Formats: sequence, structure tokens, C-alpha cells
Amino acid sequence: MDTEQHLLENELLIDTITHSHLKETAMWAKFLAIAGFVMSIFIAIAAVFAGTMFNKLSAGLPGGGAGGINMMAGGMIMIVYLIVAAVAFFMSLFLFRFGNKMQTALKVHDQENFNLSFQNLKVYYRFAGIITIIYLAIVLLALIGGITVAMFARN
Repeated sequence: MDTEQHLLENELLIDTITHSHLKETAMWAKFLAIAGFVMSIFIAIAAVFAGTMFNKLSAGLPGGGAGGINMMAGGMIMIVYLIVAAVAFFMSLFLFRFGNKMQTALKVHDQENFNLSFQNLKVYYRFAGIITIIYLAIVLLALIGGITVAMFARN
């Protein structure tokens, strides 16, 4: 059709409805980012306590006196929690940057901040996609492992 045009060949305009949607999206993005920052702090604090509590609880179990293994297990739990906290922090950071730069761009009609806001949103979604892929891979491996163990346990 002759009337079809590529959006990137023309300038996109932000009308009042889109402006309103972007403004509200930026506000919610900042709110979720701040909540994510708080959660990442709680997770980091929990990391320290989880490792310590695991060591204390396992010391009271029979055979729990093997200090090196318990310390390693507690340390691994702490490291996993700290990695989760770091991931949550960086995802929140990119979401906060998106919201902040979008609000600035909409207030002062600044194309550079508008572009940077979407760049941060792209990084946020890329990060979320990679984490989803990792999660699905872990679930798949656990499912395969569980099926394999169940097959060998029957024999």
C-alpha cells in the first residue's frame, strides 16, 4: 500500500494523551524503583543474618559440629542473598533513572533526556529478560534432576 509509512522515517509526536501516560508511567517507575531500593537493602541485611543463623542452627544438629562445612554453607547462603540484593539494586537503579529522566524530559521538552530515559528502560527490560532466562533454566534443570532422581529411586 502506498499509504503505509515506517514510523522511524517520520517524526513521532507526543500528544497530550501519550504525555499523560508517560508522566504517570514515570511516576510509578520511580515509586517501584524506590521500593526496590528498600527491598535490596532488606535483602542485604537478611544475607548477613541468614548466613549467621544457618551456622548457629546447624551447630545444634547431630553432626553439625563440622565447622568448615557449616561455615561454607552459611557463607554460600550469604553470597546468594547478596547477589540477589545486588541484582535488585541495579534493576531498581535503571528503573529509577528511566522515571527520573522521563519526568525531566516531559517537563522541559528535552529530547536527550527522553532518549536516555528509554535507554535505561531498555537496559531494565534486558536485565529482567536475562534473569527470567536464568530462572527458567534453573527450573528446567531442577525438573530434569527431579525426574532423573525419581526414575533411579524406583529401581
